[in-house]
Amino acid sequence: MQIFSRITGVGSAAPERVVTNEHFASYLDTSDEWIRERTGIEARRWCEPDVSASQLAEPA
Repeated sequence: MQIFSRITGVGSAAPERVVTNEHFASYLDTSDEWIRERTGIEARRWCEPDVSASQLAEPA
């Protein structure tokens, strides 16, 4: 017996808190430009400590 499945939809959700490279440059010996050149990352989204992955999955 074969069981078939299919993807019927996709979604996404991102936390509201944006953390820029300046956050890291303030306590690491680096700069926003250095981080961007090496990683391509300008900012990232962080969840608050009391937010779980399942809470992000719900609106997605």
